[in-house]
Amino acid sequence: TVVNSLFQAIHARDSTRIQMTLHPDAHFTSVNLTGYSPAIPRVEGSAFATSVGQPGPASSEPLYHPVVEHAGDFANVWTYYDFHVADSLSHCGHDAIQLVRNANGAWRIVVITYTRTACE
Repeated sequence: TVVNSLFQAIHARDSTRIQMTLHPDAHFTSVNLTGYSPAIPRVEGSAFATSVGQPGPASSEPLYHPVVEHAGDFANVWTYYDFHVADSLSHCGHDAIQLVRNANGAWRIVVITYTRTACE
């Protein structure tokens, strides 16, 4: 549920709702595989939420066949995605999303590592 909430908030460009899905120490790592060598920038969760919350074109990121694994208070989601800006396909890739359950029983996203590739 929290992963779906994150992507709905991204689509709505709602930084407050994005932050609500993230652990305070969350970060995002992009592995861009479209060039000659991988570029691997990392962004803190709060900076990601702020940047996505700025005005701009609508985006969507459908997730295909997510696989969820969990053990106790730790979970992992692995899924293929394609990313659209307005009505245009931008790129594709895979998301690896790690979550923890906090003391209140709520799941929060700790890490998202995702690839950026050309779509086939």
